[in-house]
Formats: sequence, C-alpha cells, structure tokens
Amino acid sequence: SYVVSVALKVRARIAHVRVYVEDTMDLVLWYPNEKRLEIVDFQLHPLKPVDPSWPSPALLVKYFLAEKLKTRWPFERLTITQYRVGVQDYQPLSINLEESLFRVHWDELVKIIDEMKERSTQPSECAMDEKGDCAHCQALASQVNESDAGEPDLFRLSA
Repeated sequence: SYVVSVALKVRARIAHVRVYVEDTMDLVLWYPNEKRLEIVDFQLHPLKPVDPSWPSPALLVKYFLAEKLKTRWPFERLTITQYRVGVQDYQPLSINLEESLFRVHWDELVKIIDEMKERSTQPSECAMDEKGDCAHCQALASQVNESDAGEPDLFRLSA
C-alpha cells in the first residue's frame, strides 16, 4: 500500500440540494494492485458497532466524498477503517462499503439533508422569557454542546 494523503479535507456539493458536505480524512491508503482505497479514521471515543447492510449517515457521507477521489485513485473497492486509539490499546474496525448499498441508502439521506436545510432557513419561533432569553434557542444550544462533547464532528453541512 501507499500512503497517498494525510489530513485530506474533501468537500463536495450534493446535486439538486445545493448543500455541501465536507470531512477531513486522517489517512488515505492506496492499494494499486487491488484497486482499493482505504480511508483510515482515528477516534478517541469508543467505536460503535456497525452493520454493513445499514451504514450510518457518516459512512454514507464518507463514501460520497470518496467517490470524488476516483479521479485521483480509480478504486473499485473502498474500505473505511476506524481505529480507537487509547493509552493502553487500539481497536480497529474495518468496513468494506459496497456501491450498491450506498445507492440504496444515499437517496434517503439526501431527503433528510434537504429537510434539515429547509428547517434551518425557516424563521424559528422564539419563546422569550422575562430575562429576554429564548428557551428554545437555549435548549438547542445545550443539545449542540452536549453532542460536541460526546463525539467528534464527523461531517458538517453548509449551504
């Protein structure tokens, strides 16, 4: 294998939704004899079990972004490897993503992203209390802060 990239930031536009997704890939390995691309992600938090037949939204986004890398490395197979890095040990988890599974689940994820985009452009109804603070906005901010503390940002949406 060849190490072809380290800390590669990939950004791509989802067609017909006018939304960009981006992710930073920690390590990209290219196996030219196998025509396989491996994306290695290092995690500090415990890894969650993955069902290859129902990939998570983060894995679908990684596959979508990896498709944009086919011009550089014309891969036929994609492997996403996540390593749980700790003081005492490391725990690898490799997933071979199939294009057919990606195609099945990607359309549903695009619909959800489009709904998220529409909700973010609609004016929110703020419920101001006597101090002038919005209870809805504070609850949303606390949810975002809790999710940031629990897991790393896997991908980011931007219009």
